[in-house]
Amino acid sequence: MKRTTKALCTALVALMAGPAAATIAGPDTGNGELFFTIIDRDMVGTDGRSYTRDLGIRMNDFLPSPAGTGVTALGYTLSFAPDPLLVTFLSEVASDERRANLVWNIGAMDNIQQNRYLTTAKNIAVADVPQNQALRRFDDNTSSFLSNVNPRGTHPGGDAVNGSSVASQADGPAYGGSANWGGNWAGAALFDNTAMIGESMNFYLLANTTNSGQPTVFANLVPYKNDIGNATWTLAQDGALTFTAPVPEPGEWALMLSGLALVGWAARRRKLNSAA
Repeated sequence: MKRTTKALCTALVALMAGPAAATIAGPDTGNGELFFTIIDRDMVGTDGRSYTRDLGIRMNDFLPSPAGTGVTALGYTLSFAPDPLLVTFLSEVASDERRANLVWNIGAMDNIQQNRYLTTAKNIAVADVPQNQALRRFDDNTSSFLSNVNPRGTHPGGDAVNGSSVASQADGPAYGGSANWGGNWAGAALFDNTAMIGESMNFYLLANTTNSGQPTVFANLVPYKNDIGNATWTLAQDGALTFTAPVPEPGEWALMLSGLALVGWAARRRKLNSAA
């Protein structure tokens, strides 16, 4: 059974239950919000542009654990339609040559509770997991990026879920491709957290371990997944953004149901034997 709207409803209820924040909540709040960025990279000049959107979901409402519940439940889907600003942004970079320069990513931060970071990536290898102290550097510049983005566009007083803005390279730290954000957490990550439009990425939680004061101890890496496979973010060519946790194929459903039936039969058999 595929639940295509539950995540969005849950997120909206959570937003309405707490104080609405039109700006993107950063790491100093202890429960940052997910933000979505598309970066138009000018590889040879200074004509790069970027689009940033507040997804309106707090980190604590989008954690991957325990597996099989919440945002990793079977068939769980969360969809964001493109807002008018994104439609305009994409229309201005409509040429195939320009589109080839577009990359996107999603992140969220917390530097108060445990130094936690949600991040997209096609893959994060074991060798790319940072040590505890290195993880603390993830928000050093990125929080500055958000503070420069928040006064722009519809972030200051617009819709709390869909506040968005655009910036150019001339806008400095508000530009998504600047040294304050980019494709690797402002240079702090060893992995690339971007993909091209039309591609999908996995989602991960990176967090300090309990002994985070020890510099040689590596941080925890928790992928978003369930028993079927990885949950992914996908950005379509029209700008529609979707988070999907996989659902079993018909054959897998049949296998799961037969397994449940076998467990039920065994339990009934034990009950009858006990009664005898």
